Amino acid sequence: MRLPSFRSKLAGLGLAMVLTARAGAQSRSHDAHDLGTVRFPVSCESAVQRDFNRAVALLHHMTYPQARAEFEQIAARDPRCAMAHWGIAMTLFQPLWPTRPSLEERKHGWSEAAKAESLATTARERLFVTSVAEFFREPDSNDYWQRIQRWAAGLETLHAAYPQDAEASAFYALALLASVPPNEVSSPNQTRAASLLLDIYKRNPDHPGAMHYIVHAADVPGREREQLAIVRKYARTAPRNPHALHMPTHIYTRLGQWNDVIEGNLRAAEAALEVPAGDRGQFVWDEFPHAVEYLVYAYLQLGSNDKALAQIKRLDATPNLQPTFKTAFHLASTKARYALERHAWSEAAALAPRVPASLDWDRFPWAEGVTWFARGLGAARLSHAADARVAADRLDTLASHARASGEDLFARSIDVLSLDVRAWVAQAEHDPASAVALMQRAAALEESTPKHAVTPAPTIPAQELLGDMLAEQARPVEARAAYKRALELYPNRRNSVRGYGRKRRLFVLATLSLVPALGAQGTPAPAAQRPNPMILTISGWPDGGPIPVKFTQAGEQLSPELKWSNVPAGTQSFVVNMLDPDVSIQRGTETQPHWIVWNIPGTSTGLPEGVKPGGDLPDGSHQISASGLQYRGPGAAANGPLHHYTFEVYALDVAKLDVTASTAATPVTAALETRAAVMKAIQGHVLGKAVYVGLFKRPQ
Repeated sequence: MRLPSFRSKLAGLGLAMVLTARAGAQSRSHDAHDLGTVRFPVSCESAVQRDFNRAVALLHHMTYPQARAEFEQIAARDPRCAMAHWGIAMTLFQPLWPTRPSLEERKHGWSEAAKAESLATTARERLFVTSVAEFFREPDSNDYWQRIQRWAAGLETLHAAYPQDAEASAFYALALLASVPPNEVSSPNQTRAASLLLDIYKRNPDHPGAMHYIVHAADVPGREREQLAIVRKYARTAPRNPHALHMPTHIYTRLGQWNDVIEGNLRAAEAALEVPAGDRGQFVWDEFPHAVEYLVYAYLQLGSNDKALAQIKRLDATPNLQPTFKTAFHLASTKARYALERHAWSEAAALAPRVPASLDWDRFPWAEGVTWFARGLGAARLSHAADARVAADRLDTLASHARASGEDLFARSIDVLSLDVRAWVAQAEHDPASAVALMQRAAALEESTPKHAVTPAPTIPAQELLGDMLAEQARPVEARAAYKRALELYPNRRNSVRGYGRKRRLFVLATLSLVPALGAQGTPAPAAQRPNPMILTISGWPDGGPIPVKFTQAGEQLSPELKWSNVPAGTQSFVVNMLDPDVSIQRGTETQPHWIVWNIPGTSTGLPEGVKPGGDLPDGSHQISASGLQYRGPGAAANGPLHHYTFEVYALDVAKLDVTASTAATPVTAALETRAAVMKAIQGHVLGKAVYVGLFKRPQ
């Protein structure tokens, strides 16, 4: 829907012309089925019910400019429709975004809430209206997080009164996600929200809010694989909606699936340009720079620096960008990332803060801080310690400003950047002990701070910077551990992969982070209680050696004989997982699922050579791979590098996992979904793990 032309018609034409314009605008925008299915009965005229459902769907997709226009049209057609004014007010703040409503927007929201309160005729609608009124009351006060808490409390009351109401549950779940404390990476709020949303999804699997907010609930470490089927489905539900196209890429970014990130955000960026923002539709919506930053990040991880630069230039050349936090952040962050990911230290040190000057940078301390971080880190890496200290001091000032305005999450994020810079100043000044101590503080603070949805990842993960520092100090074992931790938190980051590879010839990115021995609840066992590590052997080749052709796609594709020993006491079953991490590293996709076998009896000591195809094996276990219900041998291309095919065996304290093979349309998708289910099911049940690696690429 092209809002500028439509909104200008609203200003100058009579009602008949307005309705004609509205019909034309709707014909150019999403059809109802393009947004999912919302059933939100209200006491307005029956003629506007369908359009009200559609406006709420847009609200769930966080397509705020379009949603506001739709609610305004409904209010014009039915002046007694209280919920139309509720809807207008709901579009004037964005709970999960870094944008904060201006005084003008707060006054507007309070006015709309007051109109809705005066018109509401049912108890249910009054509770909806009361919740949004709680956010906007006392509009002159600048207390955003108190507003969020009041809004969440109002929605909790609504949900308690109408626990089976899908819309009450959806908006309450959104409020739970919006009110996660700034020092809780994984919060009970996310668990509660996910439960509410899955209940909605079971009753209405096409509900846009359920799908969208489930993705947000999963956008935390350890939960990113929980609802991959819903994540993938969400973009298909609204194939022309910018935010629906973008949102699944939050999960793909957490998984390091760079090609999926690129595909989703290329489409999201184009779609965002079709949704003007501003009260007159005068701005390019800030979802456009948001999609561009994710593109830049993904291209850099693939080493496609020219494509990343092209997106930065595209963003800089776009006029009339919406003057919001998101726009400021992405303008600063894309340039910082481009310099830092390439280790272009002089380029980073020369970046100019607070550009363009047309933005009100005093409102965006974290966005400004990203540029000062790049300047400081670049200067420190060039041994310009004095310049780096200036940057660190400015970062501390910006963190203080953020705290003074009640933005603790932003302040914590800036604190990490300051610690990073000061650590590298100490490194430049030949104080390695202080440097590492500061870098470890930064890493600990970063891991205890939730990643805000505005950014795909930290500008440079602190664990990666710690790995770089330890490598410079000739401490390879500790450097490997830091890079490994960085990859566990942010899989397939190019520089972490390269840093890890510099210190070890074989790179194995495990699908699950495990200590040498775990208790039944997943907690590390005391060192004195740890048995000798579990051992996996494969008779066909030495660990780390070349895989014979007969076990590959170039030969007979026989599964090799696996044997395991030193099995932990209490083992009741095993899982075997064969994967190719190099596919993930090089192509930005998930690790190739070559073979997953689960529910292997605990009395077993291995698997024989040449396991026959079929989902159910004679010992009661089950198998699947990207080739179907069978083993899939190595098949790396002859003209590429050797791939490190990795066999993992897990010893579990449960006899059977309640997992059945996926029946997805393609074998690859079925294998990916099944593996995700298996890896989720074993969490908290792993007693031990062993790994064996083989190298292969097809003969010339």
